[in-house]
Order: sequence, then C-alpha cells, then structure tokens
Amino acid sequence: MTDKLYVVIWVKDGVIMNLEEYAHLEDAKRRATENMKLYRSLGIADSALVRGQDGAEYMRLF
Repeated sequence: MTDKLYVVIWVKDGVIMNLEEYAHLEDAKRRATENMKLYRSLGIADSALVRGQDGAEYMRLF
C-alpha cells in the first residue's frame, strides 16, 4: 500500500513560494491554519492550498 502525501502550497501574488510535505491530512491542515496569519504578516504568502498527491484540493486559505 502506498502512503498518501499531502502538501501545503504557500502562494504570494500567484507565485508558489514554498511547499511543505506531510504524511497526514490533518497535520497539513493544522499547519496551514496556524501559520497563515504569520506568513501573511511577514510577507511570505498571501494564500495557502492543501492538496493531496492525487491533485485533490482539501483546503484553501486567503
């Protein structure tokens, strides 16, 4: 059985700034939620997407 992989995609002005990989969907969602305000205030990102390796989108934050 192949383990699923989830990624948090941090985006600024339509450009991917960083990718973070997680083995569990809940970890990816928690990380995106916890860091969105911080990353926005530092100018690192203005949105985040949580996607699975199959391309499915699980969460979008602006």
